[in-house]
Amino acid sequence: MGESLASAYDAALSGATFIAEIVYGTLAIRRLGPLMVASVVTEVTVHQALGYAPVYTIPPLHVASLWELPLFLLMGLTLGALAPLFMGALNSARQLAARLPLNLPLRLALGGLLVGVISVWWPQVCGNGYSVVNDVLQHPWSLWP
Repeated sequence: MGESLASAYDAALSGATFIAEIVYGTLAIRRLGPLMVASVVTEVTVHQALGYAPVYTIPPLHVASLWELPLFLLMGLTLGALAPLFMGALNSARQLAARLPLNLPLRLALGGLLVGVISVWWPQVCGNGYSVVNDVLQHPWSLWP
């Protein structure tokens, strides 16, 4: 599974880490090591055999002032501190879905309906996210629409 994410999103180590943390629930080296090796081998193979180009075109980063660097550090620390809240929200959603008195196909349909309702106001939630990420990378972005 990590190999699929690695080759699809051109992110070998991120795919392995994501699978280890979300699916296995641990970053133990006995799980993470093989996932990383498999992800890197898959990504290299796919790119060499099929000639895939990177999914995202990342423009050069221009730091206007050295005063921006502490802000980047602050942003990294803040997002790192918020990561447990994100993981808690994922676990809560998983537990809520498991408690629903519906069989798996109906729970999946309910999830699809929920995404469909959300997409009425935010159509960016539909699809695989490529267009949204590329748009954020290529154009100035604001938190407020």
